[in-house]
Amino acid sequence: MRQSEHRCPGARGATLIEVAITLLVLAVGLLGLIRLQGLARLELFDAAQRTTASGLARDVLTRVHENRNELDAYQALGLIRYEAGRELARDCGAQTCSSHERVSFDAYQWHLRLGGLTPLAGADAGPRADGGLVMGQLCVYHDGGQVGVEVSWHSAVVEAGEGAVAESAPVCIGEGEGEGDSSRQMMRMVSHVGEW
Repeated sequence: MRQSEHRCPGARGATLIEVAITLLVLAVGLLGLIRLQGLARLELFDAAQRTTASGLARDVLTRVHENRNELDAYQALGLIRYEAGRELARDCGAQTCSSHERVSFDAYQWHLRLGGLTPLAGADAGPRADGGLVMGQLCVYHDGGQVGVEVSWHSAVVEAGEGAVAESAPVCIGEGEGEGDSSRQMMRMVSHVGEW
């Protein structure tokens, strides 16, 4: 027995091949969107790291300007990184300190900020919202009336074919400390230090 077809003239359905091609195109588009979301998250994290580094560099320059008689002592600090368990020698936020003690206090505050800890409440206060810099480090240098700070960190985003380190060579972040490492970003801020 034969079934009769009840189709309207000119109407046609989608074949299995058409449906498969449509699903393939849709799947490729969705995979592209997923990849784009992952890249956007990396770029967002890198922007947050750059913002943290910029705020830290401004804080360094502000503190150095306030204690400008100790430029050599700031430069002698060398490379500052976060180190768990580092102790504060004297809390200049709660006590009066000499200008030289202030240098050690400032270095301690920067060390905490590199690690993402709240400087004013101490290392026991826990992480801040910015989380610090990934493998962050900083150094201060001066040359006559100019004072500079270099901040570097490990970046998840590296442009294809280029190193992420600044175009000019680092002044105080030396060999083996990020120079030549294409996954490191570096920021430098320089300011004039005048007399009061």
